[in-house]
Amino acid sequence: MTETSETDKRERCRSALAVQATFARGYSPLSAAFCEHASSWIGDPAGAASRFEGDQADTTQALQRLADRIVAFMYDDGSSNELQPMLRMGATLHAFVLDADERTSPVRAYYHTTGGDRSVDDGAFEAALFDTLRALGDDFFERAYAWRVQTNESSRGLAWLLPAVVVGADACHLVEMGASAGLNLYAEQRAFDIVTRDGQSLRLGRASDRQFQVKLEGDALPELDEAVLRGPEILSRVGGDAHPLDLTDPKTAAVLGASIWGDQPSRFARLREGLAVHAKAIAGEIQPVAKVRESYLPDDAGDFLRGAVTSHPRAPVICFNTYLTAYFNDVQHRALQRAVAGHARSWSLQHRLPWMWVRFETPRRGEDPGPHGGWCRWRVEMWLGDEHHVVDIGWAHPHMRRIVLSDGLQVLRALGQQ
Repeated sequence: MTETSETDKRERCRSALAVQATFARGYSPLSAAFCEHASSWIGDPAGAASRFEGDQADTTQALQRLADRIVAFMYDDGSSNELQPMLRMGATLHAFVLDADERTSPVRAYYHTTGGDRSVDDGAFEAALFDTLRALGDDFFERAYAWRVQTNESSRGLAWLLPAVVVGADACHLVEMGASAGLNLYAEQRAFDIVTRDGQSLRLGRASDRQFQVKLEGDALPELDEAVLRGPEILSRVGGDAHPLDLTDPKTAAVLGASIWGDQPSRFARLREGLAVHAKAIAGEIQPVAKVRESYLPDDAGDFLRGAVTSHPRAPVICFNTYLTAYFNDVQHRALQRAVAGHARSWSLQHRLPWMWVRFETPRRGEDPGPHGGWCRWRVEMWLGDEHHVVDIGWAHPHMRRIVLSDGLQVLRALGQQ
């Protein structure tokens, strides 16, 4: 195998950062700017240094060293998803900001999650970012290497809630693969307002306050009975993850909070609401409590699924995963498909109940990329005894800000009426 040259490594990392900046620009200018400047430092440190005050030679050398470390970190990360290293670096810097580390003072005003109000377009952010990363030095990269990307996007609970509402499920056993903290297992306890282009709004979930705002592109939702919009009764909530988070540990909230992009205080608020729902469940105000078990997917997917639902189920199963297989290679992806399909068919035949698998995932290389770059395909598979149905119901931004729904919703609705 030919060893990758340093020039190729730098170009690969620079290009990946540029692509990520394009994706994030309309949603998180802070994250986009981080990617843009890092890409610039890798590509032309001397040119970047010319934008800063002070000794140009010293600044160029410092930028070169910083760029080398970013390339080494990104290239050695080992993830099949090029977004993950950037997520880890972004979360690490946010964590230092949330810790009020004095070395982050140059950039703190750009972090709206801590009360900052400056724009990264003010012409001073690049120098502030460089000064901060230079000051943090080894501490930044040591923490970034140890950081694990954690699921904190509880807006993705809509991925299973909408199909459950469309099929008119009265009750279900809920199973999540790649659950992390398990907050998406409480989606029916939240409020998702799906807003059409003409300003009409449809709320799913049981919360009374305004929480998630989801913009619907294209055609309106099908007519749904008011009674089902609240979501089904959940008989059990079980998740599996390689690194389950303990929501009773105060450090967990800090880890999840740091994983949110630093210019998105609304997502910060949604996280606090999700943690509050789990606290109510622990206190007995909501039933049942979500339980997240250690599970190394896809290797032990079969064992996890067999243990996730009681041996005497009283309702169908809704199994779901959101932005999980983006971190899998093709072999792992196929292994998960085989494991879930094999178990779901056997389970449905044995218990004479439907098993619904909801997948909210980025497309694989070579597949239809969808209406927008980086969006997730929304697919539902259903096993009804010997019957097996695959229904694509739409596409959505990974954080469920915007969605596009297809005619598959009508197909799914018809299946629910069988």
